[in-house]
Amino acid sequence: QMGISEIESVSSKQKSSVIDAKTKEELEEEESGDKFHIDIKISDPTKVGDGMGAFMTYKVSTSTNIPSYRRQHSEVSRRFSDFLGLHDKLVDKYLCIGTVIPPAPEKSIVGMTKIKMSKEDSGSAEFVERRRAALERYLNRTAHHPSLREDSDVREFLEFEGELPRASSTSALSGAGVMRLFNKIGDSVGKMGFKMDENN
Repeated sequence: QMGISEIESVSSKQKSSVIDAKTKEELEEEESGDKFHIDIKISDPTKVGDGMGAFMTYKVSTSTNIPSYRRQHSEVSRRFSDFLGLHDKLVDKYLCIGTVIPPAPEKSIVGMTKIKMSKEDSGSAEFVERRRAALERYLNRTAHHPSLREDSDVREFLEFEGELPRASSTSALSGAGVMRLFNKIGDSVGKMGFKMDENN
């Protein structure tokens, strides 16, 4: 038979083991991240329009259990310039307080010009896939930041089903803009050739 002191000792050990186990679970949860999750997929790159006025749209699908989001699952359509616009807004709001903003994918004049001019070659397909993957990586890195994922602009980007306001400073080069750029390059090359002729 066990004495009272022995029973109390066993009981205290059981309580201690329960506490230790709970603490271990909590530590594992902390190490693996918080209890909220968000996963973003980008798919269905689609060309809209023809010629130099054409642009690409992407389907952005979000799955999350973060309470501040209105829905657990949402799908929206976004242009490349929308991604750049979001990045610029976050830089304006958070960079000054030391928050590191994940870099947005860079523009590619050559790649998009091929798409605009409907050159359906393997290079164009590879460009579209690289951009899709880069945009998906950028959004997930942004959404996994504990402060950025709660930002109103991030939530609007992921959930608002309509078109976002165009940001002129971040819009990808338009058809007219591309032609102006090519004309400037042509003028520069022409002037260089003219100077070379003068020097000969």
